[in-house]
This record gives sequence, C-alpha cells and structure tokens, in this order.
Amino acid sequence: MTKISLSDRRVFHNYMALLSSAAYYSCLAKLFHHNEDWQDEMKFQDHLFLGAIIINSKVVLEDMLENGYLLWDLQPRRYSYACSSLLGDPFYVAAHHGRTEILGLLLLDAPRGCKQIAELQDYAISTSFMSAAFAGQLETVQFLYSWTWTFPQDGWHLHSQALCTPNVTIFNFIITTRRDKSLGISHLSDLLEKAVEGGWFWMARHLLMLGAKPRLSCLPTACRKGFTAIVHLLLEYKADTEGSVAQAVLSGQTKLVRILLDHGCDPNEGTPPPIVRAVQLEHMAIFKLLKERGAVLDTEHVSGQAIVLAHRNCLDSMLDLLEQNKLYWSAPPRPFKEYGPGELEHLFHCPALPMRPCVSCVGK
Repeated sequence: MTKISLSDRRVFHNYMALLSSAAYYSCLAKLFHHNEDWQDEMKFQDHLFLGAIIINSKVVLEDMLENGYLLWDLQPRRYSYACSSLLGDPFYVAAHHGRTEILGLLLLDAPRGCKQIAELQDYAISTSFMSAAFAGQLETVQFLYSWTWTFPQDGWHLHSQALCTPNVTIFNFIITTRRDKSLGISHLSDLLEKAVEGGWFWMARHLLMLGAKPRLSCLPTACRKGFTAIVHLLLEYKADTEGSVAQAVLSGQTKLVRILLDHGCDPNEGTPPPIVRAVQLEHMAIFKLLKERGAVLDTEHVSGQAIVLAHRNCLDSMLDLLEQNKLYWSAPPRPFKEYGPGELEHLFHCPALPMRPCVSCVGK
C-alpha cells in the first residue's frame, strides 16, 4: 500500500494548515487525544481525511486520493472503507455536514466491477441518506436519492428511519417516495417523541397536525430541555402534564414553571415535590413562585427534606429563605446553619438524601 509522504515541505505545510483551520472550528480537538498511537501513519491519515471532510476541503481530499490514500479496502473477505476511530464514518460525516460535492467524490472513488464493493457502496449511501435526513440537509438527501444505487431490501425501513428529521420539506419529500404514503398514529407519535427530544418545533407542529398523539414523556422532556415554544405547542394539543412542573424546575427556567402553573398544573406533584427540587438546585425565584402558587412547605416531610438538603449542600441562601417562611413548628431551637452534620436529619427523621458538592466546604 502506497503511503503519503509527509517529508515534502509543501505537503506538510498544507496538512498543518488544514489541521490549524480545523482546530479553529473546534471540530478536531479530539484529534490530539493522549491515548492515540501516533506512530501509525495510516491511522493519522484516516483522521486527516475526516478532518478535511468536516472543514469542506475538497482540495486536500483530492490530493490525498491522488497520492495513494486508499478509501476502499479491497482485501478479500474484508471489504470495507476507511473510517477514523476519532471522527467516525466519512460518508456519515459528509452527509451530516451537507458536503454533497464531497460525497460525490467519495462515491466515484469506489472501484468498479466488484460486487462486494458495489454492496458496500450501497451501504455507504444508506448511511449517508439517514445521516443527511437527521441533520436536515435537504440538498444532500435529494442528491443521494437520485444517485444510481441498489435500494436495500429493507428500504421501507430505511425510509422510516429517515423520517426522523427536523426538516419538514425532507419529511414530505421522503413521504412522496414511499409506496405507502400514509403513516399510522403510532408511527407519527414515535416521530413526535423524537422531534420533541431534538427541539424540532416545526416538525413537532407538522406531526401534531397530521394526527400524532403526544406521549407521556413529551411534555416533561420539553420542560427539562427548556423548549418553551414546544411546551406551548404541546399544551395546546392537550399533552399529559404529569411530571412537567418538576422537570421545568430542573431546567431552571422560571418562565416555564409559570407557564405550567398558569395552565393549571399542580405545584406539589412529584417526589420529591418541585419546591424541594428548587431548594436543592438553589433556584430562589422558582422557590418563591411555587410558594406563591400554593406549594406546600409547612409539613414535616416537605420542610424537613428542603432544610436538610439545603444544609447538607451548604446552600446558605436557601437556608435563610427557609427560615423566613413559617414552617410546621413555632420556631427552630437555633438557626439552621449552626447545626452540625447529621443533626438536622435526626431532628426531622429524614432518610439519607443526595448531596451536592460544595466548593466552600472543601478542606473543612
């Protein structure tokens, strides 16, 4: 196998310029992993090839291919194409970044007249098709669909996977290419769940208009990730609100918590209750909002959990806030901050609770 010589000063300069450019885009930071064996020149070339794809340097790719870099492995019983252990599959990466011209270059580089390579090329196109759809690369999806290739036996399954896309135009394009152009409610609901997970508002809206039913996890997921527009959309379509307030508290977005409470969600739903989560994460604004909207704090179980968590995690601001609220006793024996480790747990009969590291307590 012919190796690309890096002894030539011009070639070395060009490749170092490529790596410098890639470092600027922060996409090749993993290239210099300390565990990587840089004595393997071919492995380095695989990483370099993927780096050129990521920053869309067709000139470097053509230079490498012309100077002996073998993308397609023709060894008997081992037909494959080169991948980077750090940066991945060249076809998947090219499609994900919408490098349509580079995809054409890679596919045209495949040797002709070999059945195994032809099958491998079809696999590469399938991988690229799904990657481009998932990344919302319309031009790349259309390019790959028009390429002459053998549609896999599970082609309709491939279509179903490619429907998981943030791009409504791609979704409609793939639907028009299917033999069965209608989708069942269950399939639409599965796609909606993925759209919510990805934060794809327009796709979620399109799927709901087609009849998708929000699953139980949809609204809590949107709340946890802070997707305000999707939360509004799901509430409009009467999505189940169970667990949503607690997840909104975890996102730290007061606006989301207010939206849910205005919609009529229970401020006490969840274990532990949302107000305890607000204390644990030191969300003072959310704590005050929940208290104003009826969150129960004056019971031994709830106030005990809140006080113990604030004390164990050294959250002085929350301890001060809790002391300002009337709890289930007339007055604590002494300020919460004066208690030692474990004393509050004994006072409130609280079980062991998770502890958040506190920088101020390190070394004490």
